[in-house]
Amino acid sequence: MPRKITYIIAVIILVLAVIVTLSSRNTRNAYTNAVYIVHHNNSDERIEADLKRLGVTIAANLDESLADFGGRIVDPDEFAAAIVGETLEQVLNLSRSRSVELHMEVFDAGVLANVAAYYKSDSGQAVLAHAPRPTVLNGTITWSEDQEAWLDSLTSDQLKDFVAFAESPSGQALQNAEPTLTQFANQMLPEFEAIVEENITLVGTIELLDREDLVEFDDPKQRENLLEELRSSVN
Repeated sequence: MPRKITYIIAVIILVLAVIVTLSSRNTRNAYTNAVYIVHHNNSDERIEADLKRLGVTIAANLDESLADFGGRIVDPDEFAAAIVGETLEQVLNLSRSRSVELHMEVFDAGVLANVAAYYKSDSGQAVLAHAPRPTVLNGTITWSEDQEAWLDSLTSDQLKDFVAFAESPSGQALQNAEPTLTQFANQMLPEFEAIVEENITLVGTIELLDREDLVEFDDPKQRENLLEELRSSVN
């Protein structure tokens, strides 16, 4: 093979190798930025609030039923956390993983880099820190503050940077993708519900009812009789 042809082939191979390396690096950077964005928005907190509300509701219903057996839940919040603990971890892991994949599909590497950079900025950190957050009170989800009033907590410079980001191409891309992100969350509900049904079972509830630090009875024999009846219904 002529030397010039060999040289050209070598150059082409080198160029292709550089392109592949850069592409792989860009993909890794985009993934890293997507993970950062997903882990720093408040989607986790909304999921936690939803599941905590479920746990509080279950605890309240059980506490009412236990009264007929001389029993009561000692700490409803702790019981609620215990009954949804494993479920919460699995749902969060699934949500984060799928959300990262969605961000990689919806946004290009440049947008992901710009959004992550803003989140890491002073203004972005302030927005993430002061944005409304869901809390559970008496089984109802409430927001920490009005979804508009939180802007008042930003300094003039932070607000200026926030407006500049919101009006930038990356900020606009983030806002325009909101319907897609919301649709994604709704489509995930059946999978979340399947995890809940798999983890919150009668067997697991029986184990919690057998914990003296969570549930107390006027007479220890009443606990034994209730647990025996519940276990016989499972077998």
